[in-house]
Amino acid sequence: GKKKKMKIIVLLFFVLVLIFNVQCESINIVQQKYKDANNPGIKLTIQQNTLDYLTKQMLPFIQKQVGNLNIPDINTEIKTPIGHVSLSVSAMHLSTVNFPSASIKIASGNNLVVVVSSATASATANWHYREKSWPHISDHGSADMSLNINVQATLGANLDPSHKSGIKITSTQFDLHFNSFHLKLHGGASWLYNIFIDVLKHNIEDSISKQLHNQIPHVIETQLQGLLDSVDMQVKMPFDVLLSFDPREINFDQPKGMITLGSIGSFIKKGLDPYPGTPGTMPDSLNNKMIQIFISEYVLNTAGWAYQQAGVMKAVIHSKDVPESSPIQLNTTYWSLVAPGLVSKYPNNLMQVTLHTSEAPKATMGKDGITIDAKIAADFQVITSDGKVEDAFITELDVIVALNASMKVVDGKNSIVGTVTYKSATGKITSSNVGDVNFEGIFVLIELVLEYGIIPLVNAFTTKGFVIPSIQFAQLINPNIVVDNGYLVVYSDFTWTPSTTNLLPACAPAI
Repeated sequence: GKKKKMKIIVLLFFVLVLIFNVQCESINIVQQKYKDANNPGIKLTIQQNTLDYLTKQMLPFIQKQVGNLNIPDINTEIKTPIGHVSLSVSAMHLSTVNFPSASIKIASGNNLVVVVSSATASATANWHYREKSWPHISDHGSADMSLNINVQATLGANLDPSHKSGIKITSTQFDLHFNSFHLKLHGGASWLYNIFIDVLKHNIEDSISKQLHNQIPHVIETQLQGLLDSVDMQVKMPFDVLLSFDPREINFDQPKGMITLGSIGSFIKKGLDPYPGTPGTMPDSLNNKMIQIFISEYVLNTAGWAYQQAGVMKAVIHSKDVPESSPIQLNTTYWSLVAPGLVSKYPNNLMQVTLHTSEAPKATMGKDGITIDAKIAADFQVITSDGKVEDAFITELDVIVALNASMKVVDGKNSIVGTVTYKSATGKITSSNVGDVNFEGIFVLIELVLEYGIIPLVNAFTTKGFVIPSIQFAQLINPNIVVDNGYLVVYSDFTWTPSTTNLLPACAPAI
């Protein structure tokens, strides 16, 4: 045709729903039968430097929780130079806890090794003893303690649908070693009791060790589990479509120093069959950025499939949608230029154009970017004098557009936004109730209609963005998007400032 530039980006009006959601809310997803796939649709990779950063950010909160450990009273009998005595140590309280060196390292077997070296703490307590035999001498006072310990904990990560993130963190091993432990008694005849203080130190050290064994693994598990569960893995989309980030695989690569989590990344219309295709392969990592999110073209195609099934991939352009300033109008007088039979059958009637996809749009990602191929039927209809809508003629169009994706913060959330440009279109007239139709002329005229009616709508919608799952209150730093064969990847460093409210989310596991 003369220009054949049909900016029928109405396709994006459809794809807008599939790629760029306006509002999403966490839900408990209805279980669906996904088509088995060896590869994930979305892959998240974090590096060792990510764990180093998170460790640094979480450390003050772990220190605080360790400082709040509840150490039970000690009641025991010991042999001393003054005879057998009943000893109690009560009201033990840790203070000034400090972790000068801590790390979380990636290990084999889907394990993380947490190491805290030369952790120090001060503690206070009350002591009391009573001699077992006559004359039952007793005394009491206070005690000051200081300790220096090394801690090593091994944590395992496995898929578990009982957690919101779909991943369960479990403590598998915990080792604690006292580098030093100093005890000083005060009150009573403490000057005498300090002579056999080593006897008391053993009992107190054993009690503290047991409590740290019981509570520190729980603290670490809770912190990391809360961090994972703060990521929304399931969202509700418009038109009763669900988007699932349910995990499919988790892999710890110790030699490469990275953790990879693969999720299904599938749009599904509830109650209907899922997309029949499967994801292609994607790399685990492109660089050493703290976070890398790989999104397969499969994800976009599941969206097209779901919304095609939902029957919402359609739009109607009414005559009132075309501005009066437009060089063309939707009425039979104007369109008789390409369909002369219109004006004789429908003299000066208003018209509308109904657009819908005849099959699910197909997205393809490559080094040149993202292209979307949509087969669109354009039904040119006439509004009769009695208000009925009658078909005049129908065109079938094969439209290809290019999608340019970029990163942007939308409503405080890291999002992928996009713009669309026209690439090519072909088509034909499939039926006509008004005689001959000049298809070449249709291209020129429809281009103008879509230019004024559809493109502004699409561009306004695409700026809403597709929200990227991320840690609560994390902010990406200079994120980048790269499109390659079959996938796109978002990679970035990020900042994260935890607090007592966002480190441990209040919501219970979703599934």
